[in-house]
Amino acid sequence: METLRMDILINAAHECAGAAHGQRGAVVERAARVLNLSPQRTHALVAKTARSLGLSAPRKKRADAGDSAISAADLDAIAGARWKDMRHGKHMITLEDTINMLYQAGHISARLSASHVARLLRQRGLDLDSLTAPAAHTSLATSHINAVWQVDASVCVLYRAPGGELRLIEEGGVHYKNKPQNLVRVIDKLLTRFVAVEHASGCIAARFYVGGETTENLLDFLMWAFTQRHGADGTPMPFHGVPYMLYTDQGAMFKSAPVRSFLSAMDVRQRWHAPGNARATGSAEVAQNIFERGFESRLRFIDRASLDVPTLNALAEQWMHAFNGGKKHSRAPWAPTCKSATKARPTACATCPASARATKCWCASTPWPLQPCA
Repeated sequence: METLRMDILINAAHECAGAAHGQRGAVVERAARVLNLSPQRTHALVAKTARSLGLSAPRKKRADAGDSAISAADLDAIAGARWKDMRHGKHMITLEDTINMLYQAGHISARLSASHVARLLRQRGLDLDSLTAPAAHTSLATSHINAVWQVDASVCVLYRAPGGELRLIEEGGVHYKNKPQNLVRVIDKLLTRFVAVEHASGCIAARFYVGGETTENLLDFLMWAFTQRHGADGTPMPFHGVPYMLYTDQGAMFKSAPVRSFLSAMDVRQRWHAPGNARATGSAEVAQNIFERGFESRLRFIDRASLDVPTLNALAEQWMHAFNGGKKHSRAPWAPTCKSATKARPTACATCPASARATKCWCASTPWPLQPCA
């Protein structure tokens, strides 16, 4: 009986699918008489059967589907007002108040529904989340040592006192939030931390300067970083050599004529990321954080009475030597402390950076293009 009923419904569904306009009611009534059901119940069963067989036509769209009574000009005015109203990542005025304010000022044509406007702003990418979403980014990949360096500068936690000694800006109320003039008095005596990171290995070089982010300090830092140096025990410093490319932000010192002439003479290409896109040089930003937490955080626990800039830089080099020579890097599996260090590997040359010793040893002391050591 159930099989017969299903056959009747299937036949009725097929007939309704092929029936002309106005003929489906007769098909349903005929099936209702055979099944001894009401036309309403039979219509529901036939429609359900048609959906299960994929015979039901999709619901016809409205002719004005997708259109809105709100003009694009009104939406642009509301989105612009909302953007100007944003402070610290949030809106200070509600959307309803913004709409009323614009309507009273004559900038939009009608007093609109806040929920409908919010939905349209989301659909057209004019809401807060869409406007503040970060742009898509691509991870950098470096094929060998000294292909790309990233350089950045930041303010240190120390400043040089009138007597020449170094002090923390937290001491003596220099950094007191209610007296900003204290910080202004020592602004030109603050130490600036220059950091360079070799992108392939993650090696870090850092040095302190007085005078801020100046062309003179940057040139001195680059020449110091390019030069082969040795630790107190005579071991070569891992970080040295001339990079093929220098990737930085668009600070004035990086685009100054002396710096550009110097890098051009050294056959170093310059690249700058777009303003406000600090994550493009993320390796340098991370290196700043590593150095600040790994080295500068210890300055609070040492005697600073006799500490000067040359002594501070000497201590920084010792920290760099230990970090670069023994710290594992996720992007450089050939680091000395990685798990594969127990496997046999070729002997590296004496001048090659310790962090660059892999199955092939890239010697940073050779002229460009770099060639693997034999």
